[in-house]
Amino acid sequence: MARNQKFALFMALAIIGGLGIALSTFLAVGRAHGAPPDMARIIAGTLIVALAMGWAMFFTVRAHFAQDEFKRQREISASFWGGWMGIAASAPVFFFIAMGGLGHLATVSAPPVRIFTIGYLLPTIFGVIGTIGARFWLRRRDS
Repeated sequence: MARNQKFALFMALAIIGGLGIALSTFLAVGRAHGAPPDMARIIAGTLIVALAMGWAMFFTVRAHFAQDEFKRQREISASFWGGWMGIAASAPVFFFIAMGGLGHLATVSAPPVRIFTIGYLLPTIFGVIGTIGARFWLRRRDS
């Protein structure tokens, strides 16, 4: 199997398998009915998500080492610089929210847990977007 095919196979296994395992958490925890789930379901969901992260990490590492050294170094640089630039780009958004944002114009109220989740994921999402942008920029620069 060619190097690029191995990389694509391992990445597909990481993404599809990891998402599939992680989404099965909804089957273990069940639908939200207003009351919090019992402790056994919370522990089961947590273990399933940990398994999904382990699966994704294993196949992502395999994909990383399936590449040649030049591409590996480019990926490392893209994740470092793009991730940090993405996190830095999320700082003004955090400041905007901390200063009140559009609070006086907002008509939708969300539960505090949902707001916390969005705030928790904000730097992660910006970091991923920055990494993808840096990866495309480095790939275009090197071609």
